[in-house]
Amino acid sequence: MIYTPGSVIFDLDGTLLDTAPDLAAALNLLLKEEGCECLPLASVRSMVGRGAVHMIKQGLVNAGIEIDGALPDRLRTRFLDHYRACCIERTSPFPGVVEALTQLRETGHPLAICTNKSYEVSVAIIEGLKLSHFFAGIIGGDTLAQAKPNAAPVHAAIDLTGGSLETAI
Repeated sequence: MIYTPGSVIFDLDGTLLDTAPDLAAALNLLLKEEGCECLPLASVRSMVGRGAVHMIKQGLVNAGIEIDGALPDRLRTRFLDHYRACCIERTSPFPGVVEALTQLRETGHPLAICTNKSYEVSVAIIEGLKLSHFFAGIIGGDTLAQAKPNAAPVHAAIDLTGGSLETAI
């Protein structure tokens, strides 16, 4: 029996990369524009992981502004504009990530990214950090009609690697 290394699919924020400093910078710029005090990185770090809308709402709540119902589109748009402008200024791979990616590639594991961050920003970050050579591709939150936790994006990321669901991690 011949061993074929399985695909390894990674999330981006908080898994491969510490993106919280740039997310905090974008959020704090938005808060400042809204007349609010900036939040410390530790506070923003605890808000990361449930999407931009959640983070913006939590940031506003922490600054004393309650948002009833849906977040106004203008706030989300301005936040995303700020984030696109600074998305690789302070973002960096977590310690050991580059070494782990190198070892996985050297042992034949095809790699891909599956994130709920937009495809455009994900590519900009991965290319800006000079990590694109590790990955067969990226499935962003806007690549398909469904985003995670739906399984379709993970399956699409596995497909990018030419791997199979049975052997993917």
